[in-house]
Parts: sequence; C-alpha cells; structure tokens
Amino acid sequence: MRKVSRTSCCHVCKTSMNQYQRDHVECTTTGCNKIVCNICFSTRLNEGTYQEAASNPQYRCPQCTGTCPCERCARGKAREAYHRIMEEEKKVTPSKTSPPKIQTSSNGNGATPNGRRVGKRKKKVYTSEDDFVESNGYDTDEFIPKVPRESPVAQIQQQQNESEMSQMRESLEEMLGTIARLSQDMAEMKRDHSALEKKLSAVTNELQYMKQQQQQQQQLQLPTNTTDLLLNQLKVEFDSTMSPQMKEPIFCYDI
Repeated sequence: MRKVSRTSCCHVCKTSMNQYQRDHVECTTTGCNKIVCNICFSTRLNEGTYQEAASNPQYRCPQCTGTCPCERCARGKAREAYHRIMEEEKKVTPSKTSPPKIQTSSNGNGATPNGRRVGKRKKKVYTSEDDFVESNGYDTDEFIPKVPRESPVAQIQQQQNESEMSQMRESLEEMLGTIARLSQDMAEMKRDHSALEKKLSAVTNELQYMKQQQQQQQQLQLPTNTTDLLLNQLKVEFDSTMSPQMKEPIFCYDI
C-alpha cells in the first residue's frame, strides 16, 4: 500500500481516504494507481474479498478489468459503445453513415471543432429511425421491405370499415336487448299459464264434487218413486174388486 495523499479517494464510492482512514487496495500492475476501499469490496463489487485483493500483488482495479459499477465508468462504456457502432456503420455503408461536413477553426489545419459542433454532428448522424434503418441496409429486398404509406382511398376504406363495425355493434346490442325482453315476457307467460292451470284444476274438482252430490240425491229419491208405484197398483186392484153400485156416488138427502 502506498501512502495516501490529500486528494486520493476511492474510485468507486469517491470517498476521501485521509478523511475516513479506510483500508484500501491500490492497482499498480497497469499504472493507473486507482484505489478501492474495503467497504466497496463488500457492498458494490463482486471480485472476492478485500483480504484476497490485498494479498494479491498483481491486483487489477475494476476499471482495468471493465467491471466497475461507478457512473464515470458507465458513461465511458456508453461512449465507447457509441463510437464502436459509428465505426461499424462506416465500414458497412460509408456513403450513408458518413457524418455531415462541419466547419473547423479558422486556421484550416484540421483543428478539432468545439463541443457544440460535435454535439450537432452527433445529432445529425441519425435524424430519425428511418435513416437508421436505411444506414443498416435493413430496407433492402433481402430484409423486410418498406411498408408504403396509406393512400387516401385506403384511409377512406378504413373509416368506412370502422363505421360499419360500429353500426354492427349497435345492432347487436339492440338484438341482445330484445332477446332479454322476450325472455322476460316468456317467463311472465309461463307464470300466467301455471296460474291458469291451477284455476282449471280447481274448477274441475268443484264439478266432480257437484256430480257426486247429484248422484247421491238421485239415490235418495228412488224410494219415493217406488212407493208411488205401489200405491197406484193397490188403487187399481181395489177399483177392480169394487161393484158398480158401490162406485156410484152417494147423495145425501135432507130429511
């Protein structure tokens, strides 16, 4: 371990070592001289323990291995990926991926432009998603063909189809409503039919009861008829036995 200066700090958490006096490990194999504290080993890094790194004389910091989780290294990785993509695009289609020409300084010796012009150049490389597709060559016949823009006729046809679909949906809702109403009416008719059946059964029972009563009354009236017949027969027999004189009426004379 080297003696920590006043401005030395942990590369991952940016904590000053002079202020907090933490144990740390220095990267000396590549010459970057970055230091990493013991707390970052246990919380933010997945490269073993602090004791293993301290005992290893050929220890390499996370920046050298490319596994550093800090924001500075993340921005550097994004920048490297961007430039790598730019170089690949130049190799594939140099005519389309070549950035637009920009003005340099007034000396004309190829001096680098200022930061604002660099940002403009980066923005002009891919103005839209279509330019990115064209630059990669994905718009050729070997890949997916370009989709033509819809014509006014197609838009009108689509609107008509949407209106027809809405009308069909409304008619379907109306039909469902009528079916629901018909089902309610059928249920009411069934209830009325059951009530009528009950009334009809009650009326038939009453009629049967009345018929039974009439039959009983007729059975009770039979003896009276037989007595009348017997009386008539006796009368006839009595009349036949009587003499004609006895049949004459008897007149009473006043004395």
